[in-house]
Amino acid sequence: MLNTNQDILILDRFNDLVARNGHRETLDARFIRLRQALPIVTRVLQYLDPFGIDILKHLLGLGEAPVDEVIRYPELATPFFQKGWIDRPFQDNPSPLPRIGRYKRHIWLKILLRDRMNLVPLEHTLADLSELADDVCLKAFDPFPEGLGLWAMGKWGGNELNASSDIDPILFRTDALEPEEADKSVREWLKRFVPPGEPEVYRVDLRLRPEGDNGPLVFRYAKLEEYLMRRAAPWERIAYLRARLVHGDAPDWFESLLNSFLFPPGTDPHKRLEETAGMLFAIHQNASPTDIKRAPGGIRDVEFLVAGFQLAFGRQIKRLRKGTVLQLLDILADEGILEKEKVIVLSDGYRLLRTIENALQADGDRPVFTFPALGTPAAIKLAWGLGVSEEELMQRLSDKRELINQIVFGELVLGAVIASGWSDPQGEKEASSASGRLSSLARRLSGPWGEVGQLIDMAMIESAPSPETVITRLESAVSAVGGPKVWLEGVVGNRKLYREITGLIVRGALLCEEAQNFPGFWGRYGHGLPEPAAKQVDSVSLKETDRQLSEILFRIGGAFLNGHVDVQECTRIWTGQVDHAVLSAMKSSRELPLDSLALVALGKWGGNELAPYGDLDVIPVTTIKDTTELAELQTIVARWMETISLNGKLLMDPRLRPEGSGSPMVVTIDRLQDYIQTRASAWEKLAWSRARVIGTNRDLADKTTSMFASFVETPPAAEGWKVIHNARKRAAASARPNPDRLAIKKGRGGMMDFEFATVFAYWKQGIPFELWQPSLSDRFDHLADLTGDAGWRDAQEGYGILREWEMRMILAGKRSRNELNLKGEAGREIAWILQSDADRIRDHWRKISALGRKLYDISEKSGQ
Repeated sequence: MLNTNQDILILDRFNDLVARNGHRETLDARFIRLRQALPIVTRVLQYLDPFGIDILKHLLGLGEAPVDEVIRYPELATPFFQKGWIDRPFQDNPSPLPRIGRYKRHIWLKILLRDRMNLVPLEHTLADLSELADDVCLKAFDPFPEGLGLWAMGKWGGNELNASSDIDPILFRTDALEPEEADKSVREWLKRFVPPGEPEVYRVDLRLRPEGDNGPLVFRYAKLEEYLMRRAAPWERIAYLRARLVHGDAPDWFESLLNSFLFPPGTDPHKRLEETAGMLFAIHQNASPTDIKRAPGGIRDVEFLVAGFQLAFGRQIKRLRKGTVLQLLDILADEGILEKEKVIVLSDGYRLLRTIENALQADGDRPVFTFPALGTPAAIKLAWGLGVSEEELMQRLSDKRELINQIVFGELVLGAVIASGWSDPQGEKEASSASGRLSSLARRLSGPWGEVGQLIDMAMIESAPSPETVITRLESAVSAVGGPKVWLEGVVGNRKLYREITGLIVRGALLCEEAQNFPGFWGRYGHGLPEPAAKQVDSVSLKETDRQLSEILFRIGGAFLNGHVDVQECTRIWTGQVDHAVLSAMKSSRELPLDSLALVALGKWGGNELAPYGDLDVIPVTTIKDTTELAELQTIVARWMETISLNGKLLMDPRLRPEGSGSPMVVTIDRLQDYIQTRASAWEKLAWSRARVIGTNRDLADKTTSMFASFVETPPAAEGWKVIHNARKRAAASARPNPDRLAIKKGRGGMMDFEFATVFAYWKQGIPFELWQPSLSDRFDHLADLTGDAGWRDAQEGYGILREWEMRMILAGKRSRNELNLKGEAGREIAWILQSDADRIRDHWRKISALGRKLYDISEKSGQ
């Protein structure tokens, strides 16, 4: 109940603070409790203290456990709202004893707030949490026994402790400390982590000690050599990579012993990689797909990749022996073991995963690794706390995990598979498992081809719906270029392109078909995008035209699939090359009268955003008037169009010519003018709104352009709007709305709605025809600048997603590109082609189509 104007003011400002969070009940409850416990909260909002508001917002976003801590001990949290206090995590803090839990949680909260407010990078946060554990553990001993060594393991030992991680200590003793005394001291120490009446200080996990639960609490240094060299399990090598002495005594020979265990003479690097890969597979088998730690593409993948390389090469490269995961990734790049581009991907992905992990764990101060489902309260709170939308966070996480998984499989798993030869006679029996299937494919490559498999990203191939089909494409490509040696030296010789080439083979079935006829394309991939076609067009044979178009398609298609160009740039380049090819084909014809013939390009061709294998909507126009010559020209043009189709690359469609398919193929300039002035329909204004003339006679081109301009730029009368609207309704009705079949072109909210909406808006704004020529994406930009309506920017993004889906379907060899069938096995394949999942595709479509419908309806009504 609001009793005062101040309450209303505070509530209004709180509402502004959390406006973007969709799960308000939780935040409201937290805020009420905080305000009751901390009077400073009211003052911060009342006086709009910017720093205090920032602290409050991030404190609310951290979760229940941090807020509980502040409410439990408000006197410790009040200084947080003073500038400078939060910048000193280990200074100006209360005495640790006897309230060691309170001390720990107070500093813990400061570290998490610093992190959430982006005052320090993630690496500092992880190091601070590890230092806090060091500090608390030492203070809990009071005093620390002589002859005892406290070693940190796991993320604690690696100086990368989580927000709510167990600590994994190992305790060793010298012979100067009696076993009974050591055991008693450690048991007293453990009790101090569970103070009566207060939360647990740390969860202590001692299972990493020698012999595990069956071993003594404190292991004798003198017996460690026998254990490590004779009884230690392979996984313990990875564990001891992170061993760090926190405090106490260690013999002089201990470091030498540890290095002998981790990096023994005669180490087979591939054996170490194989062992690490096997352990990683075992972790994957028991992991939920939403587990950001253990599932493929998770935190463990990056950690095990680094550990595998440490064990494989640490003997020769000493700087690889110690460091954080992020530091070691940089060293791997410096040493040339991992490509710099991959290290950037792994580092960025690891940072995102650890940031999400800390956010999940801070909320309840418990070890959580499961990413919540989209739309759930947990997901809403998590995304708001991190300052992003749920969809953006989910998309970023999905993208990073996929890239991590691909790199780890390619570098760690396949590195072991191929280099070790995989001569295991049981290998074929393993083919039913994920690892067995991968090794089976790897053997198929490495058998007759030797080292070729090392330059193919098997993880990407394994992820395909039909890996066997992809392998067949790969084998065909290698055979076509002249065999493994040519492939190694001329295609992916320095490993820089091996993943991109694999991506092209995996997702570019159409591109592989093009390269079958022209295998030299493989060696030219990655040499930059093709130069724009020369303005001066030479006459070349149709065979050479086909080769040029195929190479352009191969290079820009591969660049698109590998993220080097967006769909707009891809279609712009392709349209330019098609223009060049058509003009060249016109010049090479001995029959076409170039001085008296022009082609009016319509649709996406006219709009400079033609996709490969898209029909070329065209109206042939001529100045010839003689009846006999004109009749002969009809036959010549029809035959020429059929001849130059090049199996669909230049398939011309003249159905949009005046009076349709019942009229002559070629329209005279006089008849076109008469038709436009007397009989043209309103819907043709829209159909011809992207008219662009191609030909060698400049006067004919200018006259034709002028005729279309005067017709198109004039808005239709009221009756004409109805004709256009009814035509759009018929197209939408033919698309058969279905939740499992997304009609992304003709369906309501599809590409047609976006295109129609721009035409309506241009008519309303009175835009002259010369400004109608850019692509639809440029029209959105123009309208956003002209009207100040941000919805046109959103339209640009939404339309771009639809075009990207269309392009991916084309390059995957799916000729049905304007309808996405998301049901059953076909749906799973389409989701894979679009690098998403069916639910996310449906969600994108709902939002995009809602925007498309809205723009169409608003523009159509306002234009009349």
